[in-house]
Amino acid sequence: MRMYLIMKDFINSNIYLSLDYFVQKYDVSKRTIQNDLSYLMRISPRKGFTFHNKRGSGYLLEITNEELFKDFMESLNEGIYFQVKERPAQILAYLAIQTGYISMDNIADTFQVSKTVIKHDMNDVENLAKSYHFELERKTHYGILLRYELTSFKKYLVEEYLNQNVFIQTAVNDVIEEFNDIEQKLIRQLNKEGLKINYNELLNVIEYLKIVIYIAHRQDEQKEEFIFDKNNEIHRIVEFLVGILEKKYAIGLSKKSIEEILKVLQKNIKREIGSISSFTNYLKEDIEEFIKQIDEKYDTKFLEDEDFKKMLLTHVSLLIDRLHNKISYQNPLANELNITYPMMFNIALQFCSMLHEKYNVEVTFDEIGFVAMHFASHMEKEKQGKLLSYNRIGIVCSSGGGSAYMIKIQIESLFPQAEVQTFSFLQQDELKTFQPDLIFTIMPLSQEIKTPIISS
Repeated sequence: MRMYLIMKDFINSNIYLSLDYFVQKYDVSKRTIQNDLSYLMRISPRKGFTFHNKRGSGYLLEITNEELFKDFMESLNEGIYFQVKERPAQILAYLAIQTGYISMDNIADTFQVSKTVIKHDMNDVENLAKSYHFELERKTHYGILLRYELTSFKKYLVEEYLNQNVFIQTAVNDVIEEFNDIEQKLIRQLNKEGLKINYNELLNVIEYLKIVIYIAHRQDEQKEEFIFDKNNEIHRIVEFLVGILEKKYAIGLSKKSIEEILKVLQKNIKREIGSISSFTNYLKEDIEEFIKQIDEKYDTKFLEDEDFKKMLLTHVSLLIDRLHNKISYQNPLANELNITYPMMFNIALQFCSMLHEKYNVEVTFDEIGFVAMHFASHMEKEKQGKLLSYNRIGIVCSSGGGSAYMIKIQIESLFPQAEVQTFSFLQQDELKTFQPDLIFTIMPLSQEIKTPIISS
């Protein structure tokens, strides 16, 4: 299995490995490798490893728990492994990608457990299938077949694809392969029509289109003529999309499929903020008041960042509108944001409590993660601004020689626009004359200097 081989590549390497490295080695698309790595990163905390990402270089593996990691690698080598509580959902996903009956022996072999275990799991699988309005059809000597109504099935596949289900993603990606060109053409068409869409809504549309293609390809859907309204911009975009999708993937789309694509685009594409709904008039004031309180409480400068406030207003306007229409998106980065930026996530949680109180919306954990991204982005920008505000930096070591020079190189990489000078412990008068904005020192200074000092 490709994931096992990818993990072996990381184990055998002591340098960062790029996406292009894996694309060339395994002769698959960049998106396929991104999906593999995304799945591995999602499960890594409970499998004894983590990945470090370095822009321009790629990914580096760190093993955090030898025992867990060893078990994980053995399971990858043997086949697909899932925890007991995960298995019914994964069995359902496995059944969903089959085009015919599948035997219990085949399912047991796939999940590397006994046939008895699979029989025990099937009660949970059947109950889960019913929650999606699916049925399990059993046929003696043939096995099990998943029966479904197509609209519910598409909704399930989109949900599981966004959840990075390994079975669903592998099956869909094997049909789709490269989709970036379609995505770029859609973006250009949206711009041409003067329509607005944010990244998460675009992702929702793109993943839905992938599922439509996958099902049309799998079921050999028959092309049907559809009369588009030439005066409607959404109709014009869908007509454009249907044309390029049918040509690229050699498929035909039925009237029902085209109608469903229209509905998905109508849900996700917006016009100007001012047309969203009446709450927008008050939202800006509520955001400003909340940010003012946060700045006072945490000594931050959110209120001074006009770009941040504008982007937050845009996002939250659309968010409230979506939540009122019972539409919520999943955010695979929410857990990571909660760990990496706990303070920003806490602020986002407070912010969403304010939205609940004033606008009667229940904001999910995933959606809180999206809000936290805005606050975290501002803090990164503020941090970068502070780094650039240091014009002169002094480094104090015992001799001002070799070790000081090594530190100087590192500091210059962090503060590329600053003038950095080194001083020995005996040159504290010269250090004062230099008038640094910041001092790094490996020993206590004997003179008092009114400058921020970082000691190590």
